Amino acid sequence: MTIQRSSSVRAPGSLLPVAFLCALLCGACAAGPAPRDHFYRIDVALPERAEAAPAHDGILMVERFSSDSLIRGRPILRRSSEDSLEVVPLARHLWTDSAPVLLQGEMIDYLQAAGVAREVVSHIFRATPDWILRGHINRFEFVSTPAGNRVIVDLELRVSKPRSATALWAGTYRVERDASSGDFENTVHAFSAALTELMADLSEDLRQAR
Repeated sequence: MTIQRSSSVRAPGSLLPVAFLCALLCGACAAGPAPRDHFYRIDVALPERAEAAPAHDGILMVERFSSDSLIRGRPILRRSSEDSLEVVPLARHLWTDSAPVLLQGEMIDYLQAAGVAREVVSHIFRATPDWILRGHINRFEFVSTPAGNRVIVDLELRVSKPRSATALWAGTYRVERDASSGDFENTVHAFSAALTELMADLSEDLRQAR
């Protein structure tokens, strides 16, 4: 009778895949969790009280602002100096939506609360406007230098009647705010404060425009 025996001894090379897998898993555990993304909203402070009556008895439509492709993205933009030609999108620090969408919404809420017009709407309501506010975002970024940080908001804005080349009001608004702490939460508050100041200046100009 022939008895067949199986050997439990493995060739040394067959243990290498198992050892490699164990080392890979241990390395992943030691590295810790992957960095998470941070999302931020703009929070413009609305005026405490509107005028008793709207400055303009009609409908003002705020269109979505134009911008370059970087500003249309969601990452917060950073420069290392005022003169730097390099604009760096921060991969882990993002707006909840693109700047043109965020600014359109905040602008509608602010101008409505400020009593600039009887109604302030966006295009989605399909209303027939008496005036249209169009704009271009020149800069919406923060500058980070050893001397300190600050945010810069620069908008070109124009209000006119539909299908009219004549502007009721047109101007460029630029506001800078200190953000020296370097903390991103404070940087976002500085963006909100800059936009609040800019919209207050715009609403005062629109009240007086005729």
